[in-house]
This record gives sequence, structure tokens and C-alpha cells, in this order.
Amino acid sequence: MAELDERTRAALDGTYFWTLATVNPDGTAQSTVMWVTTRDGRILVNSALGRKKPRNLEHEPRVALSWHGATDSGYESYGIQGQVVDTYTGDQAEADIDWTEVTVLYERLERLTGSPVVALNRAVAVAEAGAPERALEIVDALDLGDYRYLHSTRAELLRRLGRDDEAREAFERALQLAATDLERRFLARRLSEL
Repeated sequence: MAELDERTRAALDGTYFWTLATVNPDGTAQSTVMWVTTRDGRILVNSALGRKKPRNLEHEPRVALSWHGATDSGYESYGIQGQVVDTYTGDQAEADIDWTEVTVLYERLERLTGSPVVALNRAVAVAEAGAPERALEIVDALDLGDYRYLHSTRAELLRRLGRDDEAREAFERALQLAATDLERRFLARRLSEL
């Protein structure tokens, strides 16, 4: 394993958004803007199970990371190519997430993009950081119409806050909008738990 120089490690641990490129099963490239960090000389990235990145890494562990942008000292860019040597899930993966840091990163991304979907993701991070009431305020201020994840996120926040009647209504709406059988089963299970 190659050592990361101090400049690259500082950039990886900074507040920059990186582009991670993986290889799709058909050989085409897939890229995702995300943040990364380092620990014990390794680069860490985070992704939810079922997403494209983890699926791609199962069949092809080669990846590339890149960042380009303006800094106080001018324009800089970084490019790193390598191979994923380990993945993990569950409690160990959850313990590595600093939700307060994720919230700050989503705030920055929201300022850059103005995207209400990014704001919805920020609300999830706010809730995970321990402030579900504030997260619900963020969600309720969004204009996302029938975006299905708006309703499922709202339902989950209401459930956490003990507002079961409202949660039931939001889960029912999310269930109506669900696009896959997996989503429908998940939402139906959550609804039945109320």
C-alpha cells in the first residue's frame, strides 16, 4: 500500500467534495460526488448498502478519486487511483460516521447546489446527529411535492418523535409512492410497527 503524502492526506481530510469513480458491470464508468476521510493511512468512503458503488465494488475493486477546485493558494487538483482492499457494514461502519460532520458537509453541498434533495439528506444527518425535531422542521419546509423519499423521511422522523398518527399517515403516502417491491415491503413493515 502506497503512503499518502501530507498534502494529499490534508486534502482528503478537508472539507472538499471528491468524485469517486467505479466500474459498472458493463465496463462503463460510474461516478459519485462525495466526501472522504483517512484513518490509519487508508482512505475511507461511505455508502449505503444496495447503492451502485458497493455493487460495483463487488465485481471490480479498482477506483479513482479526483478533486479540482480553487484554494487559498490558487487552483489545485488531486487524482488517486487504487483498489478497495476492505469493506465493512453494520455496527463497525455505523461507528465510523460522524453525523455532526456529515451535517456540516450537507450544509455546504446544499449552499453549492440549492437542491431540496440535498436539504432532505441534510435533514436525515441532523436527525442522526440527535436532533429529530430540527430535522422535521427542515423536511416540512421543503417543496418536494410527491417525492417519495420526502414522505418516508417525514414518516420516520414523526415515528421517532412519538407522533404515531401523523407518522402512519406519512408512511401510507410513502407506500403509495413507493417504486419497488423492496420499498413497499420496508414501508409496510414500518407502518405495521406503529
